[in-house]
Amino acid sequence: MSAVTHIFKNDVAWKGNRKGILSFEGKHEIDFSTPASFGGPAGMLSPEDLFVASVNACTLTSFLYFAEKLDLNLISYTCSAEGVVMKTEGPFMFSGVTLNPTIVVERDEEKVIATKAIELTEKYCIISKSIESTVKVKIHPKVTVKS
Repeated sequence: MSAVTHIFKNDVAWKGNRKGILSFEGKHEIDFSTPASFGGPAGMLSPEDLFVASVNACTLTSFLYFAEKLDLNLISYTCSAEGVVMKTEGPFMFSGVTLNPTIVVERDEEKVIATKAIELTEKYCIISKSIESTVKVKIHPKVTVKS
């Protein structure tokens, strides 16, 4: 059996000082810089921001996949993410990423389905599974009644 392969490409170019531009063929461009905490200009996205955002975005899209497969009546999903970069004996690296999703479902009995969907997400999210740092997902389902 042959492997299924998907390829994702982008390009970066230096824009002077500690700034660059990230280009996606036929999609968007994103200006970025070294983080301000490492001497870059304030107010710009950094590769570290994009790393944490990739984990957060992949978690959402994975959750939506499983929510659909499990017939979850999802009202809303929001999630804050925090990545911690530390320097120990070696280079700086992410020591972990923590996600804090808030999942709102239609009925109380759907909390179990939402929990199952987030557990599957944690197990199968491509980005999370591709990094060595620990990605922790905190489950905070909130139940509301559709009006």
